[in-house]
Amino acid sequence: MKRQSRKEVEGVFTVEAGRARFTQIKTGIAGEKYFEILSGLKDGDSVIVGPFSSVRSLKDGDQVKVTAPVTVPGTVAK
Repeated sequence: MKRQSRKEVEGVFTVEAGRARFTQIKTGIAGEKYFEILSGLKDGDSVIVGPFSSVRSLKDGDQVKVTAPVTVPGTVAK
């Protein structure tokens, strides 16, 4: 029996018209709390953040509600 392998893809969920959209990214330097994003996001993209259990259960196209923008050190909130 042939086993299917699951390819892991680095990415984040962004908000687009009230929906979660999976966006593939390429990362660079990573620390304990933050990591460098080398490509995949555009200036002004809103990235969904939250507890691992919440973000991990998101699926592309899920409806989301933005409650409050969060600014991470080294970034600019729009």
